[in-house]
Amino acid sequence: MFLTASLRRYKQHLILTRENPGSILVPCCDFDLMWKTHLLHPSIYKADTTTILGDVLKHPETKIGALEITKYQAFEKDTEAIWRRHDMVFVRPGAILRGDFPLPLPEQPKDVHKNFAVFEFEMELFKFEIENFEKGKTFSFTLQLDNKAAVWKRRLKGGSHILEGDREPLAKFIVNTDDKNSITLSFHQKKLFSKTPKLCHTIDLTECLETALSTVETMTHMFRIPIPLFGPANRKAYVTIKTCGSPKPLSYRFTLSPEPEFAQFRHPADVVSSPKTVLKREILMMQSVPCELSVYRVYSYSGKTAFTCRVVNAEPADVMVLEIVNSDGITVASASLVDNNVFPSHLEPLEDSSKCVTTNMSDSRDTVLLIRGRSDWGICVGVKRTHGQSLDEEQNIVAVKFFKLGDKEGWCDVRKTKHSLLIQINPNEDELIEMNPDEGQITLPIDIDDVPECVAAGLSMMLLPSLCYIINTPEAGLMEGNSDAYVTSVVLRCPSLSRFSSTGDGRN
Repeated sequence: MFLTASLRRYKQHLILTRENPGSILVPCCDFDLMWKTHLLHPSIYKADTTTILGDVLKHPETKIGALEITKYQAFEKDTEAIWRRHDMVFVRPGAILRGDFPLPLPEQPKDVHKNFAVFEFEMELFKFEIENFEKGKTFSFTLQLDNKAAVWKRRLKGGSHILEGDREPLAKFIVNTDDKNSITLSFHQKKLFSKTPKLCHTIDLTECLETALSTVETMTHMFRIPIPLFGPANRKAYVTIKTCGSPKPLSYRFTLSPEPEFAQFRHPADVVSSPKTVLKREILMMQSVPCELSVYRVYSYSGKTAFTCRVVNAEPADVMVLEIVNSDGITVASASLVDNNVFPSHLEPLEDSSKCVTTNMSDSRDTVLLIRGRSDWGICVGVKRTHGQSLDEEQNIVAVKFFKLGDKEGWCDVRKTKHSLLIQINPNEDELIEMNPDEGQITLPIDIDDVPECVAAGLSMMLLPSLCYIINTPEAGLMEGNSDAYVTSVVLRCPSLSRFSSTGDGRN
């Protein structure tokens, strides 16, 4: 239905071009699509335009250089005036030029992000050894993981012993790389009416697990680990543990660095990776738009840098761009502030309103972020729950909504729990982004392919409370020619989960 109206507008454009021969009329995006589709059939196009106009109509230059932007905008103003004289509206919500299409990303293996995942290992206690414990005494030994229940207990006489399972291991247990991953041996001497104080000795399993992960093609790994003991120097203990089968990936857990690095720049185009994709033409035309760059690290569960997050903010100009950059320095996902008029009007006839974002579903006072990866991926909307802005940030409440774009488009459920915000990745599916703003953490399901886009969405949600109460203030908006405009920092990490409220599936 939207395209049917676009076809009608294209016909109106042809008629207005005929009736205004001295003017250069440029297209709006919706009927420009119709125009270019018409051009795909040269013989038909030549016949149609010759019949209507008396000659073949030439399409204006599609790619406009920086020097041509002013000239093109003048044509747009003239075109808009001509449409208005005929009681028609040229600019159509949902058909606003949003910039160039994102540059294609290099192809990457499907499991390129798996090394950031949390893995689970099934393990066995294969052997337990002690040497040179005092003879004639009895000792009770206990092995446990972190502060969890004991996985193995045994009472042994002093001396030296080697314990192995015949057909079954001494014990079976499960560890995952997101835990502290330590194993503790505690023992005490058993006496008739008392016992000696318990001695505990802990060893870290992290190195063993990293070794097993680095050679996943090997199904089984064996580690003989000495346990340092207090007491006589010749007293020793060893545990031999074995991994069973391949590690099982569980989830992704990313943590934002607590403090960013800041830098000031003259113009956002000097910083963002694709200026013509995320910046408005009027911003690109300005020689100076002071902005601030905040650089955060996004760590995996192990503390290694998984991504770099760059936030470019020129608040008076309504410019905010968030970029997710991989270890190769390539921007693999982004989020940018967009105007409400990029969506179709709610007055447009809709076949299925649940699969469309319209102007009445995103109020003009709301803050809207468009998430991109290889293509447009999703829309995050922040809705102010209070009319004014309180000096107490905890009172500046925001409801968040999320609309998924692509093959499975539609409004997604957003729910608030005691410790996190849960964002449905696709409508009617169980996969969720779990976002904990207090800890700066984002947890993702293991089966997803679009990890960078989900990270961008989670970080965008963290931005919304700050953006909602900065962008839509009476002071917002950059006055033309004001190159000395101030810049307000956008704090990526929210002070509290209490600043969020649930919105359900976002259609209300």
